[in-house]
Amino acid sequence: MAIIATFAMFQDSVFAQSYYPLEIGKSWTYTVTDYATSDTNRTNLAAMESGQHNREQWGVVDIRYTVKMDSVVNGKIYQVITNSKNPFEFDLIRQEAGNYFRLNRVTFKDENFLKIGLEVDNMWLDYENEEQTVATLYIISSVDKEKIIKGKTYKNVIGIGQITAPVTSIVALLQEDETFMPTKYYADGIGMIYSYIPYPLSGTYSDVEMVVKE
Repeated sequence: MAIIATFAMFQDSVFAQSYYPLEIGKSWTYTVTDYATSDTNRTNLAAMESGQHNREQWGVVDIRYTVKMDSVVNGKIYQVITNSKNPFEFDLIRQEAGNYFRLNRVTFKDENFLKIGLEVDNMWLDYENEEQTVATLYIISSVDKEKIIKGKTYKNVIGIGQITAPVTSIVALLQEDETFMPTKYYADGIGMIYSYIPYPLSGTYSDVEMVVKE
């Protein structure tokens, strides 16, 4: 009984952490930088995180994201997150027992983009189609009590690698000795603090970096 009680206390403590605060009125401002794709060292994540590089910038803009309201979809309560760049775009996010979900507004499928309480190298798949031939792979790349991003120290940070590809390509990717994956970092009490996604996975003609401004 004591073991069960201890585990329950630990579980409650872990789930009490908020790696994506969703209170109405909460907001984040990110500096979004587009980098040229000609750099041969463009998958050096450590250099990007530290800012110790001389990469060519194509553009820089600040974008503010705000939790505006609740919305009920299929009986589940989501928070509506808008952004200052395009008022017609929004995300629907919800949290449940240490899992964070984003509703895909095309397939109406929950995408489990963030899990807390897991160890490094834990991974999971979200299938993108009924045939289960395309999936998004998520992997815990780091769990740090302290993490320095662009000279600023954040506490209790989870790093998550993420890539969407045919399942056969994901299997081949996991068999490689050294694999680079687009990465996002989430800090307890803040939310996403950093993201780096190189072309073509960025969906643009540039490598895209997002850094939170506080």
